[in-house]
Amino acid sequence: ELAPEADTLLRDVSETKIRPYRERIDELKRFKANRDLASVKAALVTVRERTKEGQNLVPAVIDATERCATMGEIAGVIRQA
Repeated sequence: ELAPEADTLLRDVSETKIRPYRERIDELKRFKANRDLASVKAALVTVRERTKEGQNLVPAVIDATERCATMGEIAGVIRQA
């Protein structure tokens, strides 16, 4: 049995594997907090409408990304359409 101070496996795993994911989540939260939500929602509505109508999505997706919509949000509205 290892002494608690000698058992560094959990700490090492946390530092190398878990921390980067938490940092990325924090970055994404800050990104979303600093964007114009009304503009993002309008762009996502356009993506959804074009998907339902079977139109070319490329211009709408480009517009949505330029308005700071995430790829997950864009994919989500496409799935819902």
